[in-house]
Amino acid sequence: MKDCETHPECISHNFFGSQIPETNKDEFGPILPKRMILLGEKAKTARLLDTPLDTRVSYAALSYCWGENATFMTVKKTLKDFEKAIPVDDLPQTIKDAFCLTKELGLDYLWVDAICIVQKEKEEWEEESHKMGHIYSNAKIVLAATRSGNVHDGIFTKRSATPLSRDVEALGGLLRARRNLNHEIIISCRTKSDYWWEKYIKTTFPLLSRGWGFQERMLATRIVHFTPTELVWECQRHRRCECGVMESKLYPVMNNLGSALRMCLKQTNDARSMRQMWREIVNSYSVRKLTRINDKLPALSGIAGLLKDSSGDTYCAGLWSKSLPFDLLWRCDQSGDLQRTKTRAPSWSWISVDGAVKW
Repeated sequence: MKDCETHPECISHNFFGSQIPETNKDEFGPILPKRMILLGEKAKTARLLDTPLDTRVSYAALSYCWGENATFMTVKKTLKDFEKAIPVDDLPQTIKDAFCLTKELGLDYLWVDAICIVQKEKEEWEEESHKMGHIYSNAKIVLAATRSGNVHDGIFTKRSATPLSRDVEALGGLLRARRNLNHEIIISCRTKSDYWWEKYIKTTFPLLSRGWGFQERMLATRIVHFTPTELVWECQRHRRCECGVMESKLYPVMNNLGSALRMCLKQTNDARSMRQMWREIVNSYSVRKLTRINDKLPALSGIAGLLKDSSGDTYCAGLWSKSLPFDLLWRCDQSGDLQRTKTRAPSWSWISVDGAVKW
């Protein structure tokens, strides 16, 4: 992380700050969450507090799967109690691990949606959900519990004692041999079929199959993934893994939807590139699952907002005004389950379908 903080593209307070005209800097100042968690010494104590007025505060943000049995959360009844002290011993393992990891990284503040947003309060949820893109973009680091399918699984896992790589003797010298690890995490932001998604991603990297996790990863300035076999680091300049394969020519940096989005945002007058970029984003996003189907648009609102500000176009329920005739030509991905009922209006938008879509 210290190395990352020397990268010009990684140190801007706003994730896409370098693409914002200087005259508009004040308008695009950092948008921060309403509340954060303040951690005590060694994360043994914690309490909820309103975000400090000092916008320079550094915080970590947790990206994780809630799962079906997530019961620890802030509600109106517990808000005052959590402002005094959060019962650390009662925390689910994933959040408890995030507390400890944040302190080990030298940070005192952490953002976790289940605790920092008062749940079951519609007005607050609508207010904070619109900030999600900014919350993850402005975080010092995003901690991704990528291998965990629910909040009780924890961030960490026991690993094989076999080294990830080692030198072996060969004719003419030494040869570096690596374990054959699953690196589908690298291309999981790219467009893939429902079949591929179910086979290679959902069971190994559950977080990557979730709708909210897509935007959290795309907009993070820097993110570290905790996978079943190794740590994977992504920032605006590098992608690295413990076995070293990501730094090889097998995986060029631009084989990445986030990198493509940043390039698109720099080309403010290229309407065609923006249309293609949006369709790639929707193709990849639509295959992911949401616990609440009404989150279909909010879970993508941060990315949509960036494209709207860059292009000046009007956003229409997941489609764009200037390219509406083309955007209406979406169709369902036939490699997946087509037995899904349209439950949301408008019916002419892809948001009405709970499944993968293509153009």
